[in-house]
Amino acid sequence: MKIDELVRQMHPPRYTIAQAARLVGRDADTLRRWRRLRIYAPSESRQFGHLEVVLYTDDDIRAMRRIAKQIRPGRKPGRQSGRSPLARLRGRRAAVLAALRA
Repeated sequence: MKIDELVRQMHPPRYTIAQAARLVGRDADTLRRWRRLRIYAPSESRQFGHLEVVLYTDDDIRAMRRIAKQIRPGRKPGRQSGRSPLARLRGRRAAVLAALRA
């Protein structure tokens, strides 16, 4: 049985990174980058044998959609200002966290 099929059977629903990316309107690499840069971390992960699968909830999808509105796609780090790419991402993270609290 495929992991997607196992995840589909969970209640309340959970989504794999590929499914979540489609629902958010970004690609899976973007969600992986958000996780790596601590912009957004998913609610849970599960072990399926030796494989760890990151799972997203409906609340995660809603939060990431808000983040996606804050961070415009297609912007390349290092071209907008003199600040370093990491400094810009930290600033975006702070803005997104403030928006989520609101």
